[in-house]
Amino acid sequence: MEDLTSPQGSVEEIEVDPSLSNGASVTVEIGDLDRERATSIKERLRIELGRPKESSTRFSCSIYRVPHFLRQYNEKVYDPQVVSIGPFHYEKRKNQLRDMEEHKWRYLQDIISRNGEGSLETYLAVLYKLEEKARKCYSEVIPPDSNFFVEMMLLDACFIIEYCRKRDSPKCEDDSISQLGWLQDAIFFDFLMLENQIPFFILHHLSDLIDGCRPHSLLEIATFLLKDCIVKEKLEHSSDIQIQHLLHLMLHTNLFVITEEKSSKPTAFQKIPCASKLKDAGIKFRRDRDDSSSILDIKFQEGVIEIPSMEFWDKSSLAVLNLIAFEQCYCPCKKHITAYIAFMNSLISTGKDVEILCREGIIANWIGSDGDVVSLFNNMVRELTVREEDFYLSGFCMEINKYCEGTWPKMRATLVHNYFRNRWAIISFFAALFLLLLTMTQTFFSSFPKFAYGG
Repeated sequence: MEDLTSPQGSVEEIEVDPSLSNGASVTVEIGDLDRERATSIKERLRIELGRPKESSTRFSCSIYRVPHFLRQYNEKVYDPQVVSIGPFHYEKRKNQLRDMEEHKWRYLQDIISRNGEGSLETYLAVLYKLEEKARKCYSEVIPPDSNFFVEMMLLDACFIIEYCRKRDSPKCEDDSISQLGWLQDAIFFDFLMLENQIPFFILHHLSDLIDGCRPHSLLEIATFLLKDCIVKEKLEHSSDIQIQHLLHLMLHTNLFVITEEKSSKPTAFQKIPCASKLKDAGIKFRRDRDDSSSILDIKFQEGVIEIPSMEFWDKSSLAVLNLIAFEQCYCPCKKHITAYIAFMNSLISTGKDVEILCREGIIANWIGSDGDVVSLFNNMVRELTVREEDFYLSGFCMEINKYCEGTWPKMRATLVHNYFRNRWAIISFFAALFLLLLTMTQTFFSSFPKFAYGG
């Protein structure tokens, strides 16, 4: 019998089931040191599991740190450039983002001046009541100082609301922010960063209070905050969706809402050939002319792939990457943006593919060279996994692959690849074909001379 004996103190012997030790009977002695270690681990368990409401795994949270596997390739697109919103980048308010803090206080004063000195007390009373619910929206533990948290929510929410009001008001010529186009763009895209969010219900409640206690609908709030990015008819059908924050609201605008009846039943991810190979096989590309279409509404019919147009520049890729990060973190969210980018990445392998899509008006390239667009898509899908239930384009991809496997498309692709790769190859092919026809004609009339003279 094998003995595993504790080195000190009183012991308690237990016998281990022989079936768990390859048939050998094992006696284990539990000493004081073992009990101390067990007590220490139990205490650690109590501490770690005693705060489930603050765990990043809870389903109530919707504002996350971008995972390292996404951040490592596109570090800058997840960090605010001019204004910090919420707690994740709070430390930057003291240095590189300090200038915008002065505007936050000024905007708060503008709101109070319009609504009366007593309005501030009302705002604070509402925010203290919403504090616990707001804390649960973050995937990390926020410092427990209640005054700190409520003041931050007040300043940031009022800044967003007042910024949007001044942006739309022709009477705000004295406001430096509303007069600088580049700064407006930078602020707007900072509002769309996953790590730079506050809960949407904070904005909703304060909007009602600031605007004379008049209840606002989701459509009104969306039109106010993202007026250039929505089609009202699309959001009217999304009234049952509980919007979590501005980035989530962006996800439910016309750009990123897919019409469910147009989506195919999800199956495993289907990779398709790149655009140049599809073109060689006879497939045509066409830009969707419906301006109200979502960029996700891709169609394939009778050898034609129809894709809505999208502009790609530094800021648009920023929005897409943050939407992808949100989809990856937020469990209830469908991964449609991730699937769309994976589909487009399949189409784009070389600069030639980008050239084809740009020529058809599907992609507007404001990034740089065609190679820069290829790199952009490669970086966006790196480390991403498209799950079977998320790939809404699987049916289209299966149809495209099936079409390419047809006899004529395969033959056409072979001809294009081997003989029609450039202009001179095409000329040579037709010259050879012409000579072959002449030779065949000459041979025919030599063999049957009566046809040559009509006799």
